[in-house]
Amino acid sequence: VKAILDTNKGYAYIQNADTNAYLESKRKEAVLVLPVGGWYGDMQTVAASGATATNTVIVSAAPESYDVYGECGVRCIAQADGTLTFSCTSTPDEAVKVNVAFFS
Repeated sequence: VKAILDTNKGYAYIQNADTNAYLESKRKEAVLVLPVGGWYGDMQTVAASGATATNTVIVSAAPESYDVYGECGVRCIAQADGTLTFSCTSTPDEAVKVNVAFFS
């Protein structure tokens, strides 16, 4: 058991196996692929098991897609139950992999 006190933010909590397990149960992870042929204009919606309309979603480029992700201005712009919608400033000429973490 580890007690954590953050005097800057004004809170304390106990960290142990039970709290770690609880926090881990609230997180789901996925690697999504945005295929070249999936872009319609500057948008694409893909299946994302774990996404809901209201949960917290963190999206980042997978290491192998970092350059194209940034160069093409890819970003997640919307979420719904089971899907994420991405937009881009220019259409990528290769599939883009993204890492996603969902928190409920």
